[in-house]
Amino acid sequence: MISCVKTDPDIYGNIYGTVSDMETNEPIQGAEVTLSPGGKTVVTGSDGRYEFNTLEAGQYTLSVTKIKYQTNTKYTTINPGVTTKADIALQTGKGNLYVDNKEVGFGVDLTQKVLTIQNKGVNTLNWSISTDSEWISEINPSEGSINANSSSSITIKIDRSKLTNQGVSESRLLIISDAGTEEILVTVNKTNNQTSDIIVSDGLVTYYNFDNDLLDLSDYNNHAHTVNNPEFTTDTPNSKGKALNLSGAKKQYLVIPSNPLAKTDGYTTLNEYTVSFWIKGISTGMIFSLIDSQESSSLPYFYVKDNAFNIGIKGNGTAETILFGSGVNDLQNGLWHMVTYTTKQGIQSLYIDSGLWSEKKVAYPTYQLTTKNPIHFGGDGGFPNYRTASSFIIDNIRFHNIAITPNQIEQIYNSEK
Repeated sequence: MISCVKTDPDIYGNIYGTVSDMETNEPIQGAEVTLSPGGKTVVTGSDGRYEFNTLEAGQYTLSVTKIKYQTNTKYTTINPGVTTKADIALQTGKGNLYVDNKEVGFGVDLTQKVLTIQNKGVNTLNWSISTDSEWISEINPSEGSINANSSSSITIKIDRSKLTNQGVSESRLLIISDAGTEEILVTVNKTNNQTSDIIVSDGLVTYYNFDNDLLDLSDYNNHAHTVNNPEFTTDTPNSKGKALNLSGAKKQYLVIPSNPLAKTDGYTTLNEYTVSFWIKGISTGMIFSLIDSQESSSLPYFYVKDNAFNIGIKGNGTAETILFGSGVNDLQNGLWHMVTYTTKQGIQSLYIDSGLWSEKKVAYPTYQLTTKNPIHFGGDGGFPNYRTASSFIIDNIRFHNIAITPNQIEQIYNSEK
């Protein structure tokens, strides 16, 4: 007897390609390739190659950026069981279009927001912006010119009466310039259907639960993206929903594009805040860090070294490392742990699960923060020479602009363990 087993056809597709210089055809290393929808970002290696795997069938946009080159956008279709090749060439440009935050979120009540675009090139950049959305009611200005190393602010207004979805509606803005194109995701919540998922809302400015997406579930819509394709996993603290699996060996990390504790592109003075998250697989290396090329902000970088949690704080031209006791090896037990860091008027407190792990007092009672600086979970934090990129699973990341209380920490822990 011959038995025939019918296998289901592949339901996912893949895409790969090479980013090269349009004039020389040489591969370009260090180009950022962003895939939309999904917000995944990878960085090309010395061979200029990129790839995205296990993608659902549909229409996708590839956006490629690299300093000194014009941004280029390519549209492609992913078919089930097919690996698609999409090579992209970049042209050197006089101007250099740059958008720091490629997502604009209106939350549940805002009707107006400002988008900032920059010219990082050496000559004037001409640009225009458009959309086919019915509920984006005004874009002002819709075109213009930007001098070298300057920026322009664009006011985006929406008409909530034209929203049709009860949950989250999405649309896109297309910026066309003589230095390439950029696509901006615009999101708006007609109703806040995530309230039941938020245990403690006091001072909450960013919250990710990673249930198949990277959406910020607070009202601030500071949606994240990833680098080098980390995957979601069903291994979570309470076996519900999804978490994000980050591999240090693959240089994977999560990017929170705008500092959630800052209010403007200028500096915000803050004397207290909270960072809380669940983590599994604690190991030596960086956990989260502020990416600040000017080293002018005091939000810490948080890492594990020598069997201890360490927090590096920068401020006023000086730096200090806080050692939060030893014993991290005892947490490397294959279990989930909730880590909560609070600071208030110089008192630095670290909680593991619902209990106080350690508390220190340092000399930086206030913090100068700016929205321009992203925050990374995973990776090397911009310190490849002396910080290790660690591997771990992360879930339920929260930022509060206050130091939440021990009772609130216990409340979150008990509701999610």
